[in-house]
Amino acid sequence: KSMLEDYRRYCNQYPTTEQGLDALVAKPTSGPECPNYPAGAFLKDGKVPKDPWDRPYDYQAIDGGKDFVITSYGRDGKEGGEAKTPDADIKSKE
Repeated sequence: KSMLEDYRRYCNQYPTTEQGLDALVAKPTSGPECPNYPAGAFLKDGKVPKDPWDRPYDYQAIDGGKDFVITSYGRDGKEGGEAKTPDADIKSKE
């Protein structure tokens, strides 16, 4: 989340859904440009972190790029799941 805040400070908005979290490791080639994108990117190791189950996070830009939601689909990797179980989704906005 903190790297997305840095992206917003440099680029005046969060990455689009299409650009996704990959925008933190390489300057996006589509969508709104970021003229102030730093030469070293935002994630220095060049890898987007994975969730605790070693799966990619789902990233969705919302409100026209003014906000975002990052989701881990839990242990089962599927949308949904009962609350307070390892299969439940974990969202950055909850």
